[in-house]
Amino acid sequence: MSLLRYELSDEYDDISFLHLPGDFNAASMEELTGVMQSLFAAGRPFVVVDLAEAESLRGAVIGELMEWRRKFIAEIDGEFCFCGASQSVEREIRELDVDKLFRLFPDRRSAVNYFFWEFKGQVDTVILSIPGSLDLVPATRKFIRKVCEAKAYSGRESFQIETIVDELCNNAIEHGASGGGKSIELAVAVGRKKVDINISNGVDVGERNYSDIVSNMERYVESPNTDVCESRGRGLALVKMLSSEFDIDGSENGTCVHVTKIREER
Repeated sequence: MSLLRYELSDEYDDISFLHLPGDFNAASMEELTGVMQSLFAAGRPFVVVDLAEAESLRGAVIGELMEWRRKFIAEIDGEFCFCGASQSVEREIRELDVDKLFRLFPDRRSAVNYFFWEFKGQVDTVILSIPGSLDLVPATRKFIRKVCEAKAYSGRESFQIETIVDELCNNAIEHGASGGGKSIELAVAVGRKKVDINISNGVDVGERNYSDIVSNMERYVESPNTDVCESRGRGLALVKMLSSEFDIDGSENGTCVHVTKIREER
């Protein structure tokens, strides 16, 4: 007996879940059509097709889902994806190149995260407090690169972001946080379209003129003689070149640098 069913979760008001049973085949197409009509009428644009119970995925079923996907995309800006397929079903999907139309995820949570990331503007933020030691910078920049790669940024863009973090951390430590038990604060917000980086040395400048500090940093950024290969970093001038936006702010609470890196068109 077919156990085709759908779920309209209260947790996600624009995502629905379609569960395909193990024995689902072409003889059940009328039932599938009825369920898809109900999902479309519900007005939820995003559909997760759960294949955890499916033993196979017939061509007729795939064709029906493709037609409904086109309708969802054209009329309510929707999208479909698959999740939870067994190894054999996943192999069928890939052999038929169906995964080029339907993104394939290992579980329901990963599928939901995909919709939030691709269509709902979700931004994931990493916040680190780093002791003022240059020895910790390599691990920090590599960690941020891995985060960007995990978010499907290209190797080239991830390396550029790593380079930016490397220089900003080195600069913040050398110009304020080195020694004395001080730390720097690093916040990296990774979104689908851009990465925002904020770093502060959190140092009380006391009687020092923080406007002069900012001016000196800005002159360093604009200097045509900056040695980008020096051991302490790759140079603020290079950071500005790699950035879409670059700002320096000085206050009695220290110096903060903000960088935005807009993602390249895919």
